[in-house]
Amino acid sequence: MLAAAVTPAPSLVFGMIAVAATASIGAFVLIERRSRELSASLDETIRRLLQAGGTDELTGLASRAAFGRAIEGEIARVRRGGQGRFAILRIDVLGLSKMDAANGETALLWFAGVLSRQTRGIDGRARLGGDEFGIVLVGADSGTASRVVDRIRAMPAPANVRLTFGVATYPDDGATPEALVQRAEEELAVLA
Repeated sequence: MLAAAVTPAPSLVFGMIAVAATASIGAFVLIERRSRELSASLDETIRRLLQAGGTDELTGLASRAAFGRAIEGEIARVRRGGQGRFAILRIDVLGLSKMDAANGETALLWFAGVLSRQTRGIDGRARLGGDEFGIVLVGADSGTASRVVDRIRAMPAPANVRLTFGVATYPDDGATPEALVQRAEEELAVLA
């Protein structure tokens, strides 16, 4: 004898669909929450790397090594998210060699203050050595980087101090920290 086909009641079908939809929404919410937690954790890690990885004694900004690690951290964050971008700025403070030591230090401290005031707390600011500085602009495109450059240029500078800027954006100008820094430094050479 053949078994009769059993058709579930419509209310049972709708109930099963509702359970599946609720489970899917719940899973999505958990994934989204975990993604935000990981992003916040990475932001905190980048901040700690900038602090623990070395700080310039004079300016209180991060060191060259910490700047490189911040770029690596941003590349990892953007790749993990599957989208996004960031920019780096390379800045040279020209004219310090014509100053005596006290005025040169004053100019460096002035510029470190300018960087702190004209960038966001999540952006990495570093003194790379001598009169060289760098910024990691989290989530920035070239337009945002240009606006930051304009704000910094607009600040009144000590006498005989001139600034030159180089900008590189990820992923447009390079996929590695080295390529991004090289691109920004090439722009510096053109503008100097």
